[in-house]
Amino acid sequence: MNNLPLEVDSLVQEFIRDWHKAFEMNEPAIIEDRLHEEVRFFSPALYKPKKGKKEVSSLLALAYETLRNYRVTDTWIKGHEVIFEFSAEVDGGAFTVQGVDRLTLDHQGKIIELKVWIRPFTGLKAVSQSILQKILRDYSVAQKFLFWIQVKWNQLKELLGFARL
Repeated sequence: MNNLPLEVDSLVQEFIRDWHKAFEMNEPAIIEDRLHEEVRFFSPALYKPKKGKKEVSSLLALAYETLRNYRVTDTWIKGHEVIFEFSAEVDGGAFTVQGVDRLTLDHQGKIIELKVWIRPFTGLKAVSQSILQKILRDYSVAQKFLFWIQVKWNQLKELLGFARL
């Protein structure tokens, strides 16, 4: 079901077509071309938003690898803001997640902000773990060890109430 207004800006219509095409063809480069250089990406799995086309496009590529059978179940449009409600599978169908992608486009149809919500929590954990494994697959043993130390250090700071150090 789509809740599309009667008159939709042509840039928004073109963006929606590209979004669907990217998932149908499993081609994240289609969306990468739509990212603004200063795009901000808000994820339920991240404490702070990711910023910049390079960082956001690499995370989106990992999400494409992780989410299977991504299907938009509803769409809302308000000006240059597009909201997709979706469902997808994670871990070979072990988890089905539902979520919302909220995208804000600039006057050229480029994504300047992307916010994602995913439920249920177990599905979010599965998505996060899968993406983390994909990030770490190319790390050396030493890099993985340093990453582990950083994670443990951050956990200790949070436990002690020094999360902002």
